[in-house]
Parts: sequence; C-alpha cells; structure tokens
Amino acid sequence: MKKWILILALFISCIVIPNDTEAKAKGSTVLKDSNYINTFAEKDGNLYFVNSFDQFPGMEAGIYKLSRDLKSQKLIRDGNFNNIYTYGNSIITFSFDENVLQQIALDGSVIREYPEIDSSDIAIDGNYIYYYKREKGLYQMKVNGKENKFLFKPKGYINEFTINNGWLYFVYETSGGSLYEAGNVNFSKIKLSNPSKETILIKNVANVDSLVVDGGFIYAVVHKTQGIYDRYIYKMDYSGKNLKRISPIESSGAFFVGAKNIYFIDNTRNDIRYMYRMTTSGKDLKSIGSARGSFTFTGYSNGVFYSVVQKYDPIRFVFHQIPLK
Repeated sequence: MKKWILILALFISCIVIPNDTEAKAKGSTVLKDSNYINTFAEKDGNLYFVNSFDQFPGMEAGIYKLSRDLKSQKLIRDGNFNNIYTYGNSIITFSFDENVLQQIALDGSVIREYPEIDSSDIAIDGNYIYYYKREKGLYQMKVNGKENKFLFKPKGYINEFTINNGWLYFVYETSGGSLYEAGNVNFSKIKLSNPSKETILIKNVANVDSLVVDGGFIYAVVHKTQGIYDRYIYKMDYSGKNLKRISPIESSGAFFVGAKNIYFIDNTRNDIRYMYRMTTSGKDLKSIGSARGSFTFTGYSNGVFYSVVQKYDPIRFVFHQIPLK
C-alpha cells in the first residue's frame, strides 16, 4: 500500500486553467460529458475510480476510493470492472469477472446483481437503468431490480445511447458492415412514454459518436461520408436539423458541454496533447492545459477534470488533474 501511495505521489500532475467558472443555466447541467465509458465517479467529495485490468503498476485491478487531490486512496473491491456510476450511497458498475452489472455499497460490498444485464453498455437516469442487449434491443429497469421492460429494437446494432428529458437517443449500424462504411449508420430517438415510434434524426452516414444531448442541442462527432475520419464536433437541434460543425480542430472524442463552454482534448496524436475551451457555438478557441502522452480516460467532477494519461518511453499510466478555476 505504501508503495502505491509513493508511486501516485510521484505521478500526479496539476495544471491551473480557466478563470471563468460555468454557471448553471435553466434546463442545463453544468457539464455533461460524452464519455460512453465512465472511469471516474464522485460522491460526497470523494472520487471512485475503476482501475481496469491492472492498468496502474503496483495497484491491483478494482474499485478505488480516491481523495480529490489524488494523494490518498483505498481499494474498496478488487476485480475487473468497467463503466462506473454513483447512485445514492452506492456504485453501479459492470463486473467482467462475474459478467454481470452490480450495485455495490461504498464499503465495497455487493448490494445486488442484475442478471438480465450482461453488458457494460448502460445509462442511468433518475431511478432507472437503461441497457442494450445486442440481439434483443433496448430495455429499461428500475435500480432496485424491478419492472424490467423492453423498449425498442432498432434495425441494426446500437453503438451508443444517452437519455435526456424523456427521450432515448441512440446510434446504430444499419448493416453488418465495418465502421465508417458509407451509409451504414443512423442516429435516432424514441420517446420513453411511446418507445415503439422511432424518429430518425440523421440517416445513412458513416459514423456518429460521443453524444451529448443537453440545453436544447445535440453535440456529437459526425462523419457524413466514408473515407473522412477527422473528428470534429458537430451541433444540431433536438430534431436533428441545422447540423453544423463547430470545432475548428479535431476532438479525441472525450468532450464536456457546459452552459457556456465546451472542453475537449485534441486529436493530433502528437506527443503533447492539449485540452481546449471554446463556446458552445464554436467561438473563442483557447488552449487551457496540456499533458505529455495520451489521455486514455477523462472525467469531470465538481470543478476538476480527471484523466488517466498514458506516458511513453517507458510506457506507464499516471493520474492527471486539471482544475477549472
């Protein structure tokens, strides 16, 4: 344990960035992120972090409770997990060892398992878990494990989905082709009160990913045609209309949308990667921090961006924090 604390203390990086904080806007969260896999979650001033498959040397795989300054940690449950959320005084995460979604108390004990859910592809909204079964479609279940309900089966395999204000937005492949195949992807939504009716927002494009639906707009990385793999952020209305590219440079896919600004990491694939801030309309682009290496996971909690950064020569993983001031 002492060895791990020493390793963590040596690897912590801290960059002080923006002067203006995000203010809550009516009907909008402060920051909503596009990470489909959540590595960091926050509860009562503490971070909960999934170290998947022994990612950090000297730190066994499992769920860790971290202080916000990253200087102290405690393993609360060992094992291989993915996609972590907090719900009340518990954690909901997928166990690769048991191949099942689990609800875990903050002390690491298992509260319940969800045998119906055998995938980490989930979303949590209010008191409900939304999940996807590849051969069957989209489902809804209460966190207490009751009222499991089938919602909708699209004509293809879903890549990702998110929930906003009574609607479920999802991206699916319309054929069995490879990613970026021309005309292979639709982006749609269903109303949870009437899930049998699909509304297609974008049809027959090469790819849509990294969804953020909030504040009256949809943000995503969109590839309209095959062969164009650049990762620019697009913005559109909830109806899918007025699709417009807003980022002047490429995004890695992990971006965060606030009431005023968008924060994202560039996709230059250089040795030094930068985090940028721009307005939600794509103006006033500004570099606000950097790290040497690749951001493999990024999360936001209570005024701070947390990342796992892969360093090279030698290859190693370190924690990185960027306070929003």
